Amino acid sequence: MWEVLGPLAIQAGPWGLIAFVVLAILRGWLIPRRTHMDRVGDLKAAIAALEATVHEQKGQIGILLGRVREPTS
Repeated sequence: MWEVLGPLAIQAGPWGLIAFVVLAILRGWLIPRRTHMDRVGDLKAAIAALEATVHEQKGQIGILLGRVREPTS
C-alpha cells in the first residue's frame, strides 16, 4: 500500500502530499502523540500484569508439586 501511495503523492506535488496526510489522518494511520503514549502505557501495564500472573502461576504449581521454595523467574 505504501509503495503505491508514496510515489503517487510525490508525483501529484504539494497538493498530493496534503491529500495523503489528510487521508492518513482520516484512515487512522496517524494518531496524536498523547493517544500513542496512552496506548503504549496500557500495553506496558498489561505486560506487567501478565508477568505477575505467570509468576503467581509458577508459585502455585510449585506448591502443588510439593516444592519448598519459590521458583525463580
